[in-house]
Amino acid sequence: MDISGPEQPLSRAPEPALTPAWPGAEPGNDAALKVAWRWDRLGQIARPLMPWSLFLLVLAWGWRVKDWFHTVPAYGDILEVLWGLLWYYESLFLRHTSPAFYPLIFYPEGWQVSTFGGGLGLYSLLLPLYLAGGAAFAYNALVVLSFFLAFAGTYKLARQFVAPFPATVAALLYTFWGLRWIRAVGHINILVSSALLPWLAWGMERAFTSGRRTLAWLVAVGALLGLAVSNNFYFVWIGSILVAGWAASRWLGRRIGWRTAVSGVAVPVLIALLLNAPVLFWLWQGTRASDATAFDIYHLSGWGASLNSLPLPNLFHPWFHALASQVFRGPATEAALVNLGLVGSLTAIVGAVLAWKSKRWQPVLLLAGVGLVLALGPTLTWNGQPVQVGALQPVNSAIWQVGYRLKPDLFVSAQPSAPLDTAVPLPSLVLSAVLPFWENARVASRYGLLGGLAVFMLSALALDRVRWRLPQVVLALLLLVEIVPTPLTGVPFPPQPHPALEWLKQQPEQGQSTLDLYAPLPHVLSLSLTGGENIWATRYSGQATASVVGSVWPPHTWYLYNYLIRLGNPFQSPDLAQVLREYGVRYILLHMRSDNEWQNLEQAKGNDEVRVVDCFSPPAGPSPWPYPICVVEVLLPSP
Repeated sequence: MDISGPEQPLSRAPEPALTPAWPGAEPGNDAALKVAWRWDRLGQIARPLMPWSLFLLVLAWGWRVKDWFHTVPAYGDILEVLWGLLWYYESLFLRHTSPAFYPLIFYPEGWQVSTFGGGLGLYSLLLPLYLAGGAAFAYNALVVLSFFLAFAGTYKLARQFVAPFPATVAALLYTFWGLRWIRAVGHINILVSSALLPWLAWGMERAFTSGRRTLAWLVAVGALLGLAVSNNFYFVWIGSILVAGWAASRWLGRRIGWRTAVSGVAVPVLIALLLNAPVLFWLWQGTRASDATAFDIYHLSGWGASLNSLPLPNLFHPWFHALASQVFRGPATEAALVNLGLVGSLTAIVGAVLAWKSKRWQPVLLLAGVGLVLALGPTLTWNGQPVQVGALQPVNSAIWQVGYRLKPDLFVSAQPSAPLDTAVPLPSLVLSAVLPFWENARVASRYGLLGGLAVFMLSALALDRVRWRLPQVVLALLLLVEIVPTPLTGVPFPPQPHPALEWLKQQPEQGQSTLDLYAPLPHVLSLSLTGGENIWATRYSGQATASVVGSVWPPHTWYLYNYLIRLGNPFQSPDLAQVLREYGVRYILLHMRSDNEWQNLEQAKGNDEVRVVDCFSPPAGPSPWPYPICVVEVLLPSP
């Protein structure tokens, strides 16, 4: 049975009659009629304010950064974003030079800044805010604006399908969902782009129901998609899938003709690509110049969401994180954060059953399925590990042979090896093998942003069908409790420099570099894989560093990383000093995060080719480096 009723244009779901039948409000009873009229007027005023009141309540709970001008939510990736903001500003407005290249990281080759995940669209939004109030203000203001944008867009989209109260709940679920909330502490580009997704869906719906204004709406959708892509290149795929899925669903449901469906995909995607053509060309140039090493399919398989992480509360939930961690035993990386909640998952299933035969809900159903399946990555995983089914080995072998022929850098062998030889293949594995550039969106779990938006719409449908107010409110509270965000309080910005960096600033800087290391295991050293601390440190020390930033590394950095990881007891190796000299490394910065680093430091004292200079205590108060840093000098070779 079609729950949508007779076919008609989608405008807004009807609002329920909220005015009560007041006792005594019969004709002739003027006093009772006046009371009824006043309550009705009060309801008319309160109803539009209710969604935004709830939004502000949840925002006030989670966003506790009070001083927007001198604090930011955290360090880590935020330092990377704000380094980029200052670099663009100083390059364009102070030095009047190109910001395309930064020489002080990935030494000796330097960094092609175009490969940074924060696109030009992000900095075009941040720069005016920076000029208005500084770097911290720019970051905080854009984060909060993105929450307003996401809530307004999701509410407008949901109101096409359900009544105001369920639409409000859907908007709150998506806006403050953990997969989005975590972006506030670094991935602001994804936060902004994901806030545009509901607007894209709403624009597509308007395009197909606006009669003669279809083209104008499609152009507007293309402009929004272009902005999303310019913020983060993942949205080339995420946004295009939303546009194509919405158009295909409306065509399959016979609401539009095939020509309109084709135009509905072609116009927005082409406009977005044209708007981003200079940026994409710049990215291509930077990628070629850096000769960045491609990730293989084994790496990509680790970035899909685990199936058992989906029906859980957020792994970093302020109240339920312990429970979620007991159920999900895998690593708590970004891939594990596509958490829809138990109540959210169950209500979405109910909503899907209700919507199954409805042509109105076809695009929502399609995007929920496609988004979640793609978020699972190339292979099915459970607790972060591939699910093994021996009978599927021939299927994997066939996909591998195609992938090896078409993309030998991605599928590095003609046959899969363990653990992917018997893994359960998913559609993304096939797409990785045959579709150009698909693998560039390596963190598959981010497709969950698309699936999550649709899932919360289905939850709103289930909520909408609860006719009694009290059970409806209780169910809404259960849904909202599962996505309550972890409060963000803020840390001082700019951060205090570490005394080790102040010491470095006094040292000669020509023809030499530094290297940030830590010890993940006893007697093992690795490049310090922090967020933006490494590149921010170059602003304090003025020294070049062979350390890393971001996820796109040049080959010489990968070589150094692999060399160090495989080198046991590194300071006892006769080759270590010579390898570091080839990278121009004069000073090793040993980040003393655990006892492992102190064990390596003791070994350094017995190596004649290095010298322990000093260990510097951390600065007082919050810091990106809340631990000692020991400086080890790589001595020049004997004449």
